[in-house]
Amino acid sequence: MNLTYDKTRVNNFTDAVFAIAMTLLVLDLAVPSYQAIQTKTFAFNISPTDS
Repeated sequence: MNLTYDKTRVNNFTDAVFAIAMTLLVLDLAVPSYQAIQTKTFAFNISPTDS
């Protein structure tokens, strides 16, 4: 018995699993509080005035 698999189906399945995993990871992101943004205690700064 010779079983062959279509590579595009495996590739599409892998892409779907990756997309679901990335979606679940993104949903766990926390938004910094307003106070943390004002005091600049969060990890990155989006203000263009800082050098």
